[in-house]
Amino acid sequence: MNNEPLTRIILSFQQRDQRQWEVAWPSEIHKRLDACRAENDFVITNNPTEADLHVTFETCMGGGRSTPPENQYPQAPAWAVVSYSDFPRAFLPGLYTSIDPKQFNANIHLSWPHWQLPNPIIDVVEEPTLPAHTEWLFSFEGAVSHRLRHVLLNCFERKNGPWSVRNACVDYGQHDGKTFSSYTEKIKQSKFILCPRGAAPYSHRILEVMALGRVPVIIADKWVPFSIPETDYFVRINERDLARIPQILESLGEYDKRQKCAVEVYQKYFSHRRRISEMMNHLCRLSSNHPELFQQQTVKERWAGRGFRRSNKLGIYRRILGRISWYLETKKTVRLKKRAIKAASK
Repeated sequence: MNNEPLTRIILSFQQRDQRQWEVAWPSEIHKRLDACRAENDFVITNNPTEADLHVTFETCMGGGRSTPPENQYPQAPAWAVVSYSDFPRAFLPGLYTSIDPKQFNANIHLSWPHWQLPNPIIDVVEEPTLPAHTEWLFSFEGAVSHRLRHVLLNCFERKNGPWSVRNACVDYGQHDGKTFSSYTEKIKQSKFILCPRGAAPYSHRILEVMALGRVPVIIADKWVPFSIPETDYFVRINERDLARIPQILESLGEYDKRQKCAVEVYQKYFSHRRRISEMMNHLCRLSSNHPELFQQQTVKERWAGRGFRRSNKLGIYRRILGRISWYLETKKTVRLKKRAIKAASK
């Protein structure tokens, strides 16, 4: 914590498009923030008239629509968002997991992982352990949620080599306790874990890999690295080079250095205890560095600006074309997933 006055934050939580697991967010987030109160650069207030910053937590389904989120506290002078949408508009300053590189502006945006991991075994990890034995050079186990994953399975599933690649056939959120445990052990047995894009460029897998003391391999051209100074905690491979993964990883040196960096980054920013507090600390610092860009009036002007609406395809004709494109892409992904499940059952 620094010696400057603490930023007073009021939190709000989007109700529209809320899923079952998101109902418990307010109580859990407040509890986790309270546990790190002495280390925070901010204090939580319930009085909007004394707040310096209003932070809205958007639901996973709520950030890509063509209307701005409801501003529950217009009395607060500044406004930011924590968005977990796969396709955010990104007009609000704040934190995003899957912001498009063309939209990303380091003066108002932070790239940051989700505050909660779906695997309960990994979510609570504080200090990563380093397994002594590794069986595989790399591994991947996941569903076909994007055509890139279909290509990945075609390249490596049921092929001989120092890897383990398998179609999980079901989406991650549908796994049971036994599957979560098996998935965790598979990560521990591999030096590198592939993190190909799915429905979005960001994947929970990135943080899960780091929590278990392994190095994530990002295969997502539109993923924006987390907004921290460290850069050696991951390996990045272009989507077009997917077939060359074994050669690329075998040619890399200094694995121990990368592994150590991944562990240190996780402990410093993303451990179970500090994950939400560090997220809010970084958001407070960003708003303090560029206060004029977080002002409510500036946000309204940005939303209404012609350049923003054009770049986000918010005109009626662009919205229709975008919707058609999304529909066709979804149909193709579903078709590939069914084909992969059928192949896996043979």
